Amino acid sequence: MVKASTQWLVNWINFVINFTFGALIPIIPEMNKDNAGFAYGSYGFAKVLFFIPAGFIVDKYGSKKSVIITIVLEILAISAMRFLPHGEYIGRTLEGMALAIGTITLFHLFREMALNHKEYSKNVSMGVFYTGLGFLTGPMVSYLLLKNGVDFVLSSLIAINVFTFILYLMKYNTVDFARVTLEIAQTDSRKISISLVIVITIVKFLQIGFHPLMTHWNKELFEFSFEVSGMLFITSGFGFMMGALRPRPWYCFAFFPGIVLLEYSFFGHAWMYFVAMAILSFSFGGVLADVISKLGFSDLNRLGIRNSIWLLVSDISLFTGPVVLWEMRHNDPMDHKLVRISFMLFLSSVAIVLYFYGRRQFGNETASAR
Repeated sequence: MVKASTQWLVNWINFVINFTFGALIPIIPEMNKDNAGFAYGSYGFAKVLFFIPAGFIVDKYGSKKSVIITIVLEILAISAMRFLPHGEYIGRTLEGMALAIGTITLFHLFREMALNHKEYSKNVSMGVFYTGLGFLTGPMVSYLLLKNGVDFVLSSLIAINVFTFILYLMKYNTVDFARVTLEIAQTDSRKISISLVIVITIVKFLQIGFHPLMTHWNKELFEFSFEVSGMLFITSGFGFMMGALRPRPWYCFAFFPGIVLLEYSFFGHAWMYFVAMAILSFSFGGVLADVISKLGFSDLNRLGIRNSIWLLVSDISLFTGPVVLWEMRHNDPMDHKLVRISFMLFLSSVAIVLYFYGRRQFGNETASAR
C-alpha cells in the first residue's frame, strides 16, 4: 500500500497546481482586458503543443523527476507575468507547458498507485476533487488579494510554488509512488475510446470556455464586487468537487437545466446565475472523473505517451473554448442569446450520446479481459 505521506504529497502538488491555475483566472482581464480571450487561449495552445513531448519526458524520466520539471515551469510562468512586459502571454504559455507535463505525470502516478480499475477510479476521483478544491480556493483568494494589486497576487503565487518545490525536494529521496509493477500492469492494455475523447473535449470546451465569460459577466453584467465574484467561483468549485467525488452516469443530464438556468439568469436573476454554475460544475466534475478513469486506465508501458495522445486531442478545447465563447459574451440582441444557448445545448446532446456509447464500449472490453 502507498504510504500516507506519499499520497498526501501527491494531493498537495495537485492542489497547488490547480490553485495557481484558478488564481490566475481573475488576473488576466486585469492585465489585458481587450485581449483576455487570447491570453487565456495561449495557455491551451501551449499545453496542447507540449503534450507529446511531455509524454516522452514522463516515460523516459519517470514520475518523480517529472514533478520537479512541472513545478519549475510553474514558477517561471508566474515570474514572467510578474516581471516581464506583456508577461501574460509568455506566462500563460509557460503555464500551459507546466500543466501539460503535470497532468500526464499525475495520471501516471494514479496508475502506479492502483492495482485495478476500481482503485484507479478512486485515485482519479480524488485527483479531480483536489483539482476542484484548487479551482475553488484559487479565484477566491485572488479576488481578495487583488485589492493589493496584481503584482502582490503574482508574488504570493510565486512564494507558494517555491515552497512546494522546496518541500518536494526535501521528500524526494523518501517518496515511493509505485504500488504495481510494470509486468502486472502490462496485462491490461486497452484501446483509446474515440467517443470518450470527444466527450471530454466537449466538456472541457464548455468548462474552460466559461472561465473568461464568468469574469466578464461578474463585472460587466451583474456588477459583482470582488468578494461576490469570489463566492461564485467557490460555488462553482464546490459543485465540481461534489460531482467528482462520486461520479454517476446520470450527472450528464444536468447539462440541460444548467444551461437553461444560466441564460434565464441574464434577465435580472443574479441568484439563478449561482445555481446554474453550481449545476453545470457538478455535472462537469462527475463526467470528467468518470471519463478520465476509463481513458487513463491501461498498462504502464509507454503510458505517458498514450495519455498525451488523448489529452492532446481533448485539450484543443482549452484554447478554442475561451476564444469562441468569449465572442458570445454579449447579451444583446436576443438572437445572439438564442445562438449561444442553441450551440451549448447541441454540444451537450452530442456529449451525452457519445458518453453512454463509450461507457458501453469500456464495459465490453472489461468483460472480454476477464
